[in-house]
Amino acid sequence: MNARYGNQRGFSLIELMVAMVLGVVLMLGVVNIFSSVRASTQLEQNLSRMQENGRFLMNFMLKELHEAGYAGPPGQELTLDPISKPSNGVTNDGGGTAADTIEVNYASDYNCAGTAQGFFALKTVSFSWSPDVDPTANTSPGITWTCTFNGVVEVNNQALADGVETFQVLYGEDTDDDSAPNQFVDAGSVANWNKVVSLEVGIIVQSQDTKLALTTGTPAPIPLLGQNFNASAEQRLQKPFMTTIALRNVINM
Repeated sequence: MNARYGNQRGFSLIELMVAMVLGVVLMLGVVNIFSSVRASTQLEQNLSRMQENGRFLMNFMLKELHEAGYAGPPGQELTLDPISKPSNGVTNDGGGTAADTIEVNYASDYNCAGTAQGFFALKTVSFSWSPDVDPTANTSPGITWTCTFNGVVEVNNQALADGVETFQVLYGEDTDDDSAPNQFVDAGSVANWNKVVSLEVGIIVQSQDTKLALTTGTPAPIPLLGQNFNASAEQRLQKPFMTTIALRNVINM
C-alpha cells in the first residue's frame, strides 16, 4: 500500500453531523428570505391594485357627477333634474352602512361610449354597488354603472372595478342661498333637492388577497363619511377614498 494514502482518513461522525446542521441552518435562512420576499411582493401588488382601483373609480365618477345639471348650450336647453330624486329615479340611501346609489342627468352631445353625436340629448348616469361583479369569483363586490343616452340604455349595470366594500354618498344642501353647502345629509334626509349644490362621495377598497392585515386585538373600524365600517374579518387590506364634488352647473342655474 502506498504510504501517502495510508495517512488519509475520512470525516468523523461528529464532523458530518456538524456539516449537516450547518446545511440545515443555511437552508432555513434561504427559505425565510424567500418567504419574506414573496410576502413583500404580494403586499405591494395588492396595495398597488387597491390604489389603482380607487383612483380609477373616483376619477370616473367625478367626471360624470361633475356634469350633473348641465342643460345644454343656449337655445338647446333641456328641462331636467340634476339628480334623480328617490321618488322617481334610482337615487337611494341604503341606510346606515348599507351601500347607496346615485343617478344624475345632464345634456351631452357625446353618447355613453364617448362618441360625438352632433346634437345634444339627455344623458342619465347612475352608480351603484353590487355584491358580486366578477362571475369568475365566488364573491367580488364592486361598483357598476348604467348609462342612458337619448332614451336608449347603452350601458346596463356594467362593472367598473371590483374589490370595493361599500359606496357612500352625502348631499350638500345650501340652506341660505349663498351657493355653498350648509350641511351634508343622506338621500333620505334631503329637504329640497333644488338646493343640493355639492356631493361627498366615498368608497372603501379592499385587497384581493386575504390574511394581509396585521392585527393585534380588535381591529379598528374604518371611518367613511360619518359612518364606521367593520374591519375585514378575512384580514384583507382596506383603504378609504373620499372626494367632494361641486355641482357647478347647479350653482350657476
